[in-house]
Amino acid sequence: MLPHIFTRKRYLPLVAIFLAFLGCSDSTGGNTSVQTSGTQPEISTEVQAVDGSIISVSDFNGVPTAMWFWSPN
Repeated sequence: MLPHIFTRKRYLPLVAIFLAFLGCSDSTGGNTSVQTSGTQPEISTEVQAVDGSIISVSDFNGVPTAMWFWSPN
C-alpha cells in the first residue's frame, strides 16, 4: 500500500505542482543570442582634484579613493 499522502485525491495536484515546477525551471542551454562588442571601458590613471590639479591614481596605490572636503562657510 502507498502511504496516506499519496491518495488518489492528492495524486493529481502533486503531479500538477511537479509539472509546473519542471515547466518553470531554467533551461540548461546557454543564451547564445547575446553578443557583446568586445570593447572594455577605459580606466583612467589620473584624476582631477577640486582645485584643478591632476593627480595620478598610483599615488593612492591603485585603490579607488574618494575624498570630501567640507568648509563651514
